[in-house]
Amino acid sequence: GGGAMGQAAGGCIKCQHGVGHCGSCHQGGYAKHWEALDLDEIAPKETLRSLRYSDRVQEKSQSDDLDTEGSTTADTIGGVASPSQRHTITDDFTTVDFSGSWLCTRVTGEPEEFMENVGLDAKMCAAAKAAEYGVGRHSQNIAQVGDAFVVQDILKEPVTMRFRVGAGLQCTAGSDGKLVYVDPRWDGNILCIVSKREDKTVIVRSRRFLEGDTMVLELKAPNGARVQRIFERR
Repeated sequence: GGGAMGQAAGGCIKCQHGVGHCGSCHQGGYAKHWEALDLDEIAPKETLRSLRYSDRVQEKSQSDDLDTEGSTTADTIGGVASPSQRHTITDDFTTVDFSGSWLCTRVTGEPEEFMENVGLDAKMCAAAKAAEYGVGRHSQNIAQVGDAFVVQDILKEPVTMRFRVGAGLQCTAGSDGKLVYVDPRWDGNILCIVSKREDKTVIVRSRRFLEGDTMVLELKAPNGARVQRIFERR
């Protein structure tokens, strides 16, 4: 399963305490709210100087002029940015922010065929169907700073996925707690992820996007079977 969140010093964004100290933010080893997620391990601290997305946007805007003034002639000729510019997350800063605590309220598509194709056995498929595929039970806590993500998926047990969009193939925890390789990319404001096994065969392709007040997670199995999980903010 995923590791416990917020164990680093100052790990809880909301209360600045660790899992063992803050019962209001943490319960049973996982964050009760997205602000309790620990972002420190996802990237160097100099990159994540501001934990809140809005602060990073403002910081980037204010640093653009400073970067221009701070760049040397050698930097310009060599195509190398100034030190402060190298620490910004991305020049094409995304405008979408998935941060929040989300609860699955609806599942559409072909969930049974999807689960069979991604390798779940008949017993697991039957159990998932009896549980209405997690509707009203499946939740996600998401902390995002630009391209850096921590996604805590909570169904039976919490599983934590950490990744950076556009950084190529990365190893992280899958929804079943096992290690997977993910290749996250932006398609406009849609977060697209290809998840692969250790032998690099594709397990699932996902698209995550906001639709009004809801978040849609669209999953596509190798045989083309699709499932849409619709989440609402908690």
